[in-house]
Amino acid sequence: SHPDIATFDINIKLTRKGEKEYQRVMELVFAYFEMLRQKGFEPYTFLESKRMAEINLKWRELQEGMGFVAGQSALMQDYPLEEIETTPYLFTKEDKATYRAILETLRPENMLAVLSSQAVKTDKKEKFFGTEYSLEEVGGEAFANLKNPVPVEGIGYPERNDFLPEQLVLHAEHPHLIRDDD
Repeated sequence: SHPDIATFDINIKLTRKGEKEYQRVMELVFAYFEMLRQKGFEPYTFLESKRMAEINLKWRELQEGMGFVAGQSALMQDYPLEEIETTPYLFTKEDKATYRAILETLRPENMLAVLSSQAVKTDKKEKFFGTEYSLEEVGGEAFANLKNPVPVEGIGYPERNDFLPEQLVLHAEHPHLIRDDD
């Protein structure tokens, strides 16, 4: 585990076939993590993430009301008041050691996998709401396949994105007729 992270969530929407082969999907996820451990991070990854975070912050939909106040007050636990609107959303410096430390925690022994589906067979019932579920610890060959993933052809590091905008400007709207059907 990592001292600064409580959870790291990955959500994958599966097809019916994917639900049947969820174990293989998890193997692919851990094969990707292993590829990242072997390859490391390219400098352009940080720069692209930084640029997209800046764009997302500048062009985000502003929140209001109680949800906004609750969110901002929660951020005040971790950031100074003058920084709560920007710091949690921006990447300010590249930190390869932290990337590596987080990546090292993404191991099967730290995982809690949840498969939510109408097709899942259940054998337990939660006592307060009557929700049916099943809990299974993965071991043996299935766990070994996650712990020592086989490299997968076709899984690779993302290419550099040469199409990130340098400047985004909102132009005044000048409505004009494109087509007159009358």
